[in-house]
Amino acid sequence: MNGAFLPPLLADALAWTEVPDPVILFALTLVFAGLAGEFVFRWLRLPRITGYALVGILMGTSGLAEDNPLDSSAQRIVTDIALGILLFELGNRVRLGWLWANPWLLATSLAEAGLTALAVQAGLVWLGVPPQAAVAAGLIAMSTSPAVVMQVTAEIRSQGQVTERLYVLTALNAIYAVLAMQFLSGWWALDTPQESTRALLTTLYLISGSVLMAALLAWAVHRLTRALDLSEEPGAAILFGLLLLVFAMLHLFGLPAVLAPLLAGILLKNADPRPRLWPRHFGTAGGVLVLLLFVLGGASLRWQDFFAGGLTALGVVLVRLAAKLIGVALFARPSGLGLRQCLALGVALSPFSAVALALALDFRVSHPDLGAHLAPILLTAMAVMELVGPIATQWSLRLAGEERR
Repeated sequence: MNGAFLPPLLADALAWTEVPDPVILFALTLVFAGLAGEFVFRWLRLPRITGYALVGILMGTSGLAEDNPLDSSAQRIVTDIALGILLFELGNRVRLGWLWANPWLLATSLAEAGLTALAVQAGLVWLGVPPQAAVAAGLIAMSTSPAVVMQVTAEIRSQGQVTERLYVLTALNAIYAVLAMQFLSGWWALDTPQESTRALLTTLYLISGSVLMAALLAWAVHRLTRALDLSEEPGAAILFGLLLLVFAMLHLFGLPAVLAPLLAGILLKNADPRPRLWPRHFGTAGGVLVLLLFVLGGASLRWQDFFAGGLTALGVVLVRLAAKLIGVALFARPSGLGLRQCLALGVALSPFSAVALALALDFRVSHPDLGAHLAPILLTAMAVMELVGPIATQWSLRLAGEERR
């Protein structure tokens, strides 16, 4: 239709039908993701995040994600903040004293993470993936999605032995994966003495800087809890602002966004084990960011990724699940788990998304050639597990009898 004789506002509205406004698409994404989450939760009794991820995957495979007003750097910031919120909450559920009282739990963690890395690496090499890319994929595959674990356990109000162990193992898996990828990047740079020294200093800087930022955040939140009630709006707003400030500093100094919030939560929990009350995800803004985390994770997938990494990605999913089940089963009896609890814990560790996505994106930037082999496989595996992983975790916690609706 010719809009030359139409009022300017009406002409602009008609022009949107030809070239959709990215902001309108972004708003519609939030609406449809929220509706999809509520539909699958209320009518299908599935986790809300399955609906969020499905909307994201439909956006990515249809091409609508390309009109998103957030560029790649802005999307990464949103992802890092949302993931950091969930990691901080996860850290506040990890009691290190439990590892001392039950060392078989630490043995279980090392076994399931180590077997996962080795099994995924061996499987990918057998399928023809370059060995260096396979090693990186194995290390990334150790991680369990903190976002899925925190969301599912909160929705069904899960409590019990399996749930508590799931928190601890998920936190440890994230630490293993981040540290292993940092050391791997440093190891690959050991070609000359000058590069070796630089790689060692860089790795030490990244790890020590993350620990320092975690300690500062834990100290600030501890002081805040003594002055304000974090369950009320002003305290929650200040806490959310502190987290945003820390994420800004992490980006400013080039530090990994995954490690510091998780360590801060662990430090805060173990320095003062009293339970703390604050709004889930620190209020509505945090809840929107968490929703976007799952939508953007699904939207990062394209049809070409499915075709490039389809069967190999499914192999990674199955091998990874088997390795985690075997790793948990090795020390189930001495650590105090029965057969049903062992099966439930192994399956609950299967979600594979947010931390893995952050590590995979960093690897693709730092090693473009190897990342080209790795990205389609990992992105497809993550897309599958974004849909299946929450359902598997929910089912496993129900199997263990720890759902408290």
